[in-house]
Amino acid sequence: MSTQINAIDLSKLRNSEFIQLNKDLLNLVHLNDETVLKCKPQYNVLASAITVIEAIFKTDQGSNVTPIIEALDARRDAAVSGIYKNIDSYTSHFTPAKVDAANVLTDALKIYGTATAVATSSLPAETATINSLMGDVTTKANLIAAVTELGLTSWFDELKKANDALALKYIERTQELGGANPNTIKDKRNEANELYYKLRNMILAQATVAEDADPYPKTINEINALIDQYNVILTNRAADATKVKPEVDNG
Repeated sequence: MSTQINAIDLSKLRNSEFIQLNKDLLNLVHLNDETVLKCKPQYNVLASAITVIEAIFKTDQGSNVTPIIEALDARRDAAVSGIYKNIDSYTSHFTPAKVDAANVLTDALKIYGTATAVATSSLPAETATINSLMGDVTTKANLIAAVTELGLTSWFDELKKANDALALKYIERTQELGGANPNTIKDKRNEANELYYKLRNMILAQATVAEDADPYPKTINEINALIDQYNVILTNRAADATKVKPEVDNG
């Protein structure tokens, strides 16, 4: 039987995963009886914190602006994909001028990573990346010439329109949620992190005092099995990220 609870980087969990991990943990503790485990105060405060976070998260998901943001995000992702594919196709063009232009743009895009890397980054990060990209292709003479040579002006115009519209809607939703919830999920998550560790440490401390008598070994093993499942998610995500990782850190 293990007398340790496995580690997990809570900060790397998405909001939905963070909420679900804690709800699952609380459920396991409750099934083994938080009173018997002598961790009821720690259990109660963490449960309250997760209830608050879940309410804020549901408000976020329930915003009327969210579907609009999702549609705009899909629109700009399509533009990103179209731009990358068009440029790539021109690298094999029969006209040397177009091949040269395609190579110039290919080199310029390398600092932003692949189309997949751009499209799968967070909403604010993708907005910043596209803003930076648009700044390059509209101010640097060699890139302006390359875009014109390949006839991609309309593609970049579409990307800018979708990106600007999403940025405005994102701010609108942020203001909406900020007005409804002065305590952000980030702040509440930081608080819940501390409460998670307090509950964990209390269970371990009481297990030591009880010399690993029941129900501590069973409880700890179940918690470890739960944490292992979420660590697999984080490991797989990290592995996927290395395949499409941008060459710049956009947050």
